[in-house]
Amino acid sequence: MKSLRTWINPLGAAALALTMLTALTAPTTPAWGQTRPGGPQPSSAQAAPSQAAHRAEGQSSELFVAVTRDNASAVTRLLERGMDPNVRDAKGQTPMVLALQLGSLRAFDALMASARTNVEFRNAHDESPLMIAAIRGHRDAVVRLERQGAHVNKPLWTPLHYAAAGTSDEQVRITDFLLEKHAFIDAQSPNGTTPLMMAAQYGTEGVVRLLMESDADPLMKNQLGLTAVDFAKRAGRERLAQELARYEEHVRQRRMQGSPTPPAAPLQ
Repeated sequence: MKSLRTWINPLGAAALALTMLTALTAPTTPAWGQTRPGGPQPSSAQAAPSQAAHRAEGQSSELFVAVTRDNASAVTRLLERGMDPNVRDAKGQTPMVLALQLGSLRAFDALMASARTNVEFRNAHDESPLMIAAIRGHRDAVVRLERQGAHVNKPLWTPLHYAAAGTSDEQVRITDFLLEKHAFIDAQSPNGTTPLMMAAQYGTEGVVRLLMESDADPLMKNQLGLTAVDFAKRAGRERLAQELARYEEHVRQRRMQGSPTPPAAPLQ
């Protein structure tokens, strides 16, 4: 699958819904895969992998197979034999992120049990395990990752963006947990997208409601000048767009009066 990082940071297994954002964003240059014309070329000795490298690559492939099959015992066995849990496959994927994308939660448990696992080790698209756990609705994984040091805030796309875009029954609790851990509610992606915008187009009404109650800014615009109301309209969510429009006007009036913004009224 072609990488969408040119427009947005792809959402891994959940990319199907979020690829619609490509029409809303401005191009950026990916940090990886950049060619360096005229740069030094590796010598034949450097280009030829060693037998040790071949063995490491084979073990890495075994680890990804074990994760795909949700085979916790195989994951544990490979790690005990010295396999590095912080590796990327040819597509830039990591074992932890893959486990959470696929719902291989036994494999995830085995990876978490290793003291060598870096919970902030990201894939080639800068997606952390916490981001994938958030969008896939794995609340227990979200809590465990945060307790083990996963970053709730990060530059560009954040775990809160991903939580806001999810559709599971756990999304409100996950979003609430991230906010309690001081996730920046109005974080902006490279194209200016906020969590409220993501929730308005892709997420649940419950998450939209929670973000409004938590004073998310409905007046913010992305690079194309679109607000959360516009995102809801693009998704055909007219009732939600109307509620967001009322919230937007409410916030605008309160700001004109110089008063803090009280919680939004319930969805009608």
